[in-house]
Amino acid sequence: MKTNRSIFPLLWVLVSAILPVAGYVTKAKASETILPPSNAAVAITVTTAEPPTPVQFTAADSAAPTRWKDIEDCTSEMRDSFFAGLARLNVTLNTQIDELTALRATMTEATGIKTLDLAIREMRNARFSLKLMGDKLSKATAPTWDRQKSNIGLAWGKSQAAYIKGKIRTII
Repeated sequence: MKTNRSIFPLLWVLVSAILPVAGYVTKAKASETILPPSNAAVAITVTTAEPPTPVQFTAADSAAPTRWKDIEDCTSEMRDSFFAGLARLNVTLNTQIDELTALRATMTEATGIKTLDLAIREMRNARFSLKLMGDKLSKATAPTWDRQKSNIGLAWGKSQAAYIKGKIRTII
């Protein structure tokens, strides 16, 4: 009698383990038969064209944009274009620092000079980092180009974050 009673809990465990699996298999088979709506339009275009290359600018080109995105895809073969863009970024950074410095001169102690001073200091540090990393990148080989160029991108991002922080703080 004891053996019959001990089989029922074991049988219950087996049945409860098998039923969910059987339900999953049934659901999986049903999901395989789902078709897209008959009014669906699908178009796939495949091109074998080369990806676009960044536009090359010279340092004297005044119409050249001053964004990191415009030069971040430059390869080591496009050094001249990259460094011309980096020079424009440095000019933009100097203008931004001058702008925040002029704002600081008009501020009173109660309006958050410490925050603005911190932003200006961070921007000056980023400018110094850009200069050092640019010098290092000018000597980089093709295999190390992308890694060193990404460091310049990080320094530029930090400078712009500090600029935004300084601008927002002066507006508030």
